[in-house]
Amino acid sequence: MKTENMNQGNLLISTIFFATILTACKKDKTTATSAGDSWNNIATVQGGLPSRIEFPSENVGYMCGSDHGFMAKTVNGGVTWNALPDPENSGIFGMYALCFLNDSTGYVGINGTGGRIYKTTNGGQSWKVSCPTAIGVEGVTLVNDIHFTDVMHGIATTRYGRILRTADGGETWNFATIDHYFNLVDYYGISFADQNTGYVVGTLSTLLKTTDGGATWITLNNYNTTTTVSTLNGGQLYDVHAFNSDNILISSRTGGLFRTSNGGTSWTKISNIYCSRIGFDSPTHGFTSVESNNTPFVNFLETSDAGFTWQNVTIPNLTIIFRDFVMVKPGVGFGINDHLVYKYKK
Repeated sequence: MKTENMNQGNLLISTIFFATILTACKKDKTTATSAGDSWNNIATVQGGLPSRIEFPSENVGYMCGSDHGFMAKTVNGGVTWNALPDPENSGIFGMYALCFLNDSTGYVGINGTGGRIYKTTNGGQSWKVSCPTAIGVEGVTLVNDIHFTDVMHGIATTRYGRILRTADGGETWNFATIDHYFNLVDYYGISFADQNTGYVVGTLSTLLKTTDGGATWITLNNYNTTTTVSTLNGGQLYDVHAFNSDNILISSRTGGLFRTSNGGTSWTKISNIYCSRIGFDSPTHGFTSVESNNTPFVNFLETSDAGFTWQNVTIPNLTIIFRDFVMVKPGVGFGINDHLVYKYKK
């Protein structure tokens, strides 16, 4: 489960905002490349092409793959990985959404099954259907992300303009209400500033906000609205990180990195480098993984001031983009590319 700061560090972030207001006038706030020697390869994984990685604790981690029902688990901090049962028991479908609430309880979304979500309570040894295929009759074919604010309340983003919500620990799922439903939008990243206030991003420059825990969503921006982020129109907004309800960071696979300090009234383009996943291990320190459009090649952008400025990070002898990464606690994170597992240790 992607760690949210839940209003921690609000005062610190506000202080940083005023201290860096002059710096924010610059167009691109990335600096010279660092060595990236805090990221080290710790394992090679075979058996499938990994798509997502989760570490509910520093020792216990999970990954799923984009093909052949691939799932694996580690109990020694990523050094060795063992295969887990395919939730579908078919060896066919891939998985792109993975969320673990603790070492034992987690959820995975299956590709090509009408938006089916499975749940485990025994560390992936067995799975049961949490969200059945039947809910996919309106076009849901792929679950892109899953996020829980507590053990009972969860959100899942999907293809074709739908958001799923559970309020009973995955026993039932229903479609959330979106003010402007548009079936051409694919929703991706999810982030909550607190129990009630959250954000979802997606294709066609779509940004949604909820203030009731995900039951209803309003559109802050999409491809056919004239707003302060209209330069993103047509872009694939991929991930979002809400420090609080005012300070929000958005990554785009086709547009760069954007930040607001006023709840989205106005946005600053932080970097032109295309980015995907966002992860923070403290209120101010974090990374975003980089897509393959940049020269010279970099693996991550890193910030130490809550996303106002960024430094390029290049891992020696690694020119493959990270498919996913997660920050577990201050100074500890894990990432995965095609078959290599990396650990961040500071």
